[in-house]
Order: sequence, then C-alpha cells, then structure tokens
Amino acid sequence: TVVSWDVSKTDTMVATKAWTAPAMVLGRGEGVVRMDPPLMVAPMAGVTNAPFRKMCVKRGAGGAVTEMVSAHTLLERTPRAMKIVSFDPIEKVRSVQLYGTKKGTLKDAAKMLVEEVGATHIDLNFGCPVRKVTRKGGGAAIALKPKLLHSLVRSAVEGASEVPVTVKLRMGLSMERLTHVSAGKAAEDGGALGVVLHARTVDQLYSSPVHWEAIAEMVDALAIPVVGNGDVREPMDATKMMRETGASAIMVGRACLGRPWLIQQIADQLVGKEPKESPNLKGATEAALEHFQGLVHYHGQELTAALEMRKFVPLYFLGFQSARVLAQRLMTARTAHEWFAALDDPSVDWKEAYPPSALRLARMKGEGRQRVSLPDGYLDSLDDAIAPEDHDACEG
Repeated sequence: TVVSWDVSKTDTMVATKAWTAPAMVLGRGEGVVRMDPPLMVAPMAGVTNAPFRKMCVKRGAGGAVTEMVSAHTLLERTPRAMKIVSFDPIEKVRSVQLYGTKKGTLKDAAKMLVEEVGATHIDLNFGCPVRKVTRKGGGAAIALKPKLLHSLVRSAVEGASEVPVTVKLRMGLSMERLTHVSAGKAAEDGGALGVVLHARTVDQLYSSPVHWEAIAEMVDALAIPVVGNGDVREPMDATKMMRETGASAIMVGRACLGRPWLIQQIADQLVGKEPKESPNLKGATEAALEHFQGLVHYHGQELTAALEMRKFVPLYFLGFQSARVLAQRLMTARTAHEWFAALDDPSVDWKEAYPPSALRLARMKGEGRQRVSLPDGYLDSLDDAIAPEDHDACEG
C-alpha cells in the first residue's frame, strides 16, 4: 500500500492511504483541456520561457504558463513577444498569459494566439500588484471594477473561440478592500472557464501570510474551476490546499525556482505516489546544467544563457555548504566551457544531502509590503467600464 500524508487543519500529519487528485478539465467541446495531474506552473516574468517550462512538464506538471505577453506587443509581432509564445514540442497544453486593457486589442490578440500560435489555454493577468501599473488603473486595479473586468474577459473569450480562457486575480487591494469574489463572478459572467487566485492582497506583494480561506470562498461562490496559488512549497502543501479549499488545481510559482524536482514531488503526491526525496548536490547540479543547456539552445548564445542563469544559480545551491566556491564560479561563467570547468571542483561534496533549511525559504521575491497606488479618484468610480491606457503589466 502506498503511504501518503493526510494534513489536517491542525497541522498534524498522519500516514494514510494515498489520496489521488482528479484531473482539472477546462473548457467545453473541441476546446476542452485536461490537466492531469491538476498542477500548473505559474507565469513568471524572466523565468517561464520554453526551456524552463519543458523542465517542469518533463517532471509531471499538467501545464506551465508562459511569461506574461501584452496584447499590443503581440499584435505588433515584436521579436520578444513572439519568443515568449514559442513552445517546446513536449508541451501538449499550450498556456499563454495575456494582458491588455482595450477590448478590441485583447480580442484580436486572443484570436491570434489561437489561430497562429496554437494556444490551447489563455490566462488573463488581472493580478499584477506593481505600483507603476496600478497607478494607471491597470493590473490588479482592474479587478476593482467588475463591469470593466467583465467586458475585457468577454472580449478575450470572443477572440479565443473554443479555447478556454481563465483569469488570474489577487484577493483585493488589502484585507480592508477584498474583491476576489466579486471579480471572480464578473470573470465567470464574462465567459471565463476558470479562475486562478493568488491568495494574497496587492499590498502584501509576496509577503506572509497567505490566505487559503479566500480560495475556499471562491470555490463556494463560483461554478467554474478555481486554481489555488500561494505558498505551496512542499508536496504535502498541495494536498492540504486542495483538501482544505476545494480547489480544482494547484499553481506553483517561486517555490520551484532552482528546485524543479519539486514539480515531480508534487505531481507524485497528487497521483497517489510517495514523493522521492530531494536530490543531493550532484542531482541539483545536474538540474542546473540542464537548465543552462536549455537556455543555450533557446537563445542560441552561450553568453546570454550564462547571464540569465546568474539569477538561478544561488537558488539551485541554496543551503549546500560545500557548493559555495562552485556557485561563485558559475556566477562569473560566461561560456559553456567555463560552466563545465567550474564543475571540476575538488572542494565539492557531490553526495551532500539536500539541506532541509532550504525547503521553505522564499525564493527570488522578498517579504516586503507596499502602499498601493491608484489613479486620483479611482475609488470614486468603480461602477464604470472605462479602460485605462494600455501598457505592459507584470506577473501577479
């Protein structure tokens, strides 16, 4: 009998027979998308390009979402936009995160993604918390205006035709101004076939605590699938979130940075298998090398790949005591030859076990909070559907 963990609300772990999470089904008719296991990798700027998504899908993710692409740059077919929406053949579910604030532009971009890119799932980003975006009434500020949100979702749904559209949201500006349920209903009424909730407020950014109870509230309020996002850092967190909230799927973000094996661990957990232990230093190094080589192929340049890897190297080796010199050398490497030369380090203990202290550490984003910025008088006119100026947003 496979043994898993039943994590109750008292945080007591009790060995039980494995629990298997059902697949998440999005859409209807010919456009239906099945995510099995119900595990998605979150869209992350500068992270979820094709080689990173390939690593995650290989390890069992049901789907992995591209970096956010803005509707207007996509329609302009800029090289960067077209690079963002390129896919590896391994990706059977082609998920794109799209952002726009103009109905016509959003509709045309969604249509282009389906007809030219071959997208099978479009996720609209209305959860961006960055002040320069909300200051103009964009990003997460759009969720304060249900009529505006509804109109934008409806336009994207019309452009996407049979392809399912989901909407990524936050809980609201703050705990004093929560909008997740009203925004979720507006998205559903606009034709969205799923909602992703990052269970934090805009003023929290990425700081603690995460509010999984808000996910449960959305599940109760909506008839469409709800995907839970926020602080799934270990396999048992995924089981706990799904059981406590009723979420149809889990979305993992920063926790898998420099730790792609977490995806396989969670995938195993969700299908009733006992997750494997985290790799030793040799295994972590092999994953980092796989990431680097994927970026070399993706960019066609060793230098670009080496420079991009500098934000990931500290995360792959987080907590490993014998890897300090190795990490320092990789941080200065500029070619594949220098990468392989750095691996020839006699001070490294390749059998060093994965450090437990690294399991729950925040990765890449800090714990700071912010004061939310909105346009003057924005809160006085929340019942209108006036669109803000179009601009690039960010991850949510």
